[in-house]
Amino acid sequence: MTPWLELAGAIAAVASPTPASAPPAPTARRTVRLNMEQVFSLANAAKERGDLRVAEEAYEAMADDPDRQVRAEALFRHAKMLARAGRMERAATLFRRLLDERPDAVAARLELAHALDLMGDKDAAWRELRSAQASGLPSQVARLVDRYSEALRSAR
Repeated sequence: MTPWLELAGAIAAVASPTPASAPPAPTARRTVRLNMEQVFSLANAAKERGDLRVAEEAYEAMADDPDRQVRAEALFRHAKMLARAGRMERAATLFRRLLDERPDAVAARLELAHALDLMGDKDAAWRELRSAQASGLPSQVARLVDRYSEALRSAR
C-alpha cells in the first residue's frame, strides 16, 4: 500500500477527531489528493499531537517527490523530528541522504554533525563540521561552529 493511501486515514483523523467514547468509524478507504503545503501541514499537526507515525508517513511520502526542493525539505524535517525523538541513527541516515542530493545543505550538515556527536562518533562529527566550515558560513555561525569543532577535536 502506498504512503499516500495510508495518509488518507490520517487526514480524516486530523480533520475530524472523534471523542474517545464515540464508536469506531468504518474503515472504508478513500483517496485524497493533497498538495505539498497540505502534506506539510498534516505532518506538523501530527507532530503537535505527538503522532510521530503519521508525521513520519507524511515525510516519507514527500521524500520521493519529483521536486528536489520538496524532497530536501521533507528529508530535513523528518530527520530533525527523529533526532528530537532520540532516533539518531535513522536521523543521521536521512541527513546523509539529503546531503547526497544537496551537498550544499549546510544546515543538514551541521545537524548531521550533531547527531554523529550524540551517537559517539566524534571523528565523523568533526569531519562534517570541517566540511561545513569549508563551504563558507556566516560569521556568527562560523564562530559557533569553530567552538564546537574545537570541543570535538579535544574530545577525540
